[in-house]
Amino acid sequence: MRAVALAKWKRLPVAEGFGRGAGIFAIAGVCGVASGMFGIGGGVLLVPLLGLLFAFSQHRAQGTSLVALIPPTGVLALVAYSKEGFVSWKTGCC
Repeated sequence: MRAVALAKWKRLPVAEGFGRGAGIFAIAGVCGVASGMFGIGGGVLLVPLLGLLFAFSQHRAQGTSLVALIPPTGVLALVAYSKEGFVSWKTGCC
């Protein structure tokens, strides 16, 4: 039954271009500020908003959220740990 429902469901056309990218960037910024102010994970807001406002599938929204949120955090953590001398570059790179 579920397969039949999925087969009948059609996606709405999704606009592409600068406006869409700017909208996604703005939503990601709002989610980042809200997550910092209220101590929640940014993905809690970003994933549903990408699905509702930009017609992303659940998996695409989750993947986009990971790409948007993890690298900046990882880079900042790497810099902080490196400054304190807690990174073994020889072990990590070889």
